[in-house]
Amino acid sequence: MKNKFELCLENIKKNNILICPYCKQGLQIDNHSLKCYNNHNFSISKKGEIYLVNSANYKHSSIYNRDLFLSRREFINKNYYNNVYLNISKYINSLNKSEITILDLGSGEGTHMHKICEKLDIKYNLISIDYSKDAINLVTDYYLNNICIVGDINNLPIENNSIDVIIDFLSPYNGDEIRRVLKQDGKIIKIVPGNNYLKELRYKLDLEEYRKKEDVKNNLLKYFNIIKEIEVTDIFIIEKLDLDHLIKMSPLQNNLKDKQINIDKITINNIIYYGECK
Repeated sequence: MKNKFELCLENIKKNNILICPYCKQGLQIDNHSLKCYNNHNFSISKKGEIYLVNSANYKHSSIYNRDLFLSRREFINKNYYNNVYLNISKYINSLNKSEITILDLGSGEGTHMHKICEKLDIKYNLISIDYSKDAINLVTDYYLNNICIVGDINNLPIENNSIDVIIDFLSPYNGDEIRRVLKQDGKIIKIVPGNNYLKELRYKLDLEEYRKKEDVKNNLLKYFNIIKEIEVTDIFIIEKLDLDHLIKMSPLQNNLKDKQINIDKITINNIIYYGECK
């Protein structure tokens, strides 16, 4: 059985579209690393992580750490988002393609994308990219057809016009970079919080509402034609352990340590935008 490093090399050879984050030249495998024409060198870890970010500007986050991402994985694995996955996978399966390359933009620890891919009938190659080293270290747990990159959404280390589908699940994005790497007929699938997303928890914490969906949509329309939009809402009974994971996966968790939070249900309200470049 191949180890993760060997699988990483195999995946890169199958889908060789990576470029240097410094000079934008193509990257080629050179022993245990990737190297461009200008001799910029990027090591590949034993777990298959590739560090493709401008190291001079990289700042490690003390908030988005391994514990946060492990709590996120525990919560996601309880299938609170299953209807979102079903909707997205159905759309991707409907594309008239024999094989596609998917970019998971701001992948986090990778479970959202893993659950979508489980439902795909179409053959795919996957690139997962996140700015957090801790997140990408965990993404390597899902290694089938996957290239796992520590990278910057504002400087994607990916060739122009090389991606069929970009999935952005509750993460920031750079519209210009998305348009650059998408193929002419490529699709963007953007998942955003609806106004009622986690409303029970947000009410308890006295947090402001999420941005109105009209504002999010207008920002997307600067870059993309929206083919369709779907709102998915489910209300679940939530157990104490799941609530603990939900709180720990929040970047606000340090502000919640002394608060007693008791809720017995949670609303998962997401809007899925399906778009294409203008």
